[in-house]
Amino acid sequence: MASVSESNLLLHQERLKDFLAYIVEEEIAGRGEGIRGKTIAQDVYGKDPTEGVDSDNVVRVDARRLRQILDHYYQSSGSGDPVRIHVDTGGYRPR
Repeated sequence: MASVSESNLLLHQERLKDFLAYIVEEEIAGRGEGIRGKTIAQDVYGKDPTEGVDSDNVVRVDARRLRQILDHYYQSSGSGDPVRIHVDTGGYRPR
């Protein structure tokens, strides 16, 4: 995960770095099943789930951006990485 986070693609993308770190750490800790848009909004972005704002939209947009960055990274400078992080469309759990 460090090689992706330290790449030029995520150089000024602190929120996406936090998103990536959160989902990977949750998965490694055995809590991958609990990764949801609302938990990401609350735990990563500090959004209050009672605000009534659809914070899931922010999470969906960032997840799409993160997927694109991961795809680009592994097609370029990360092509030789022994481990690849993939986040399927429609979810947030890494594999």
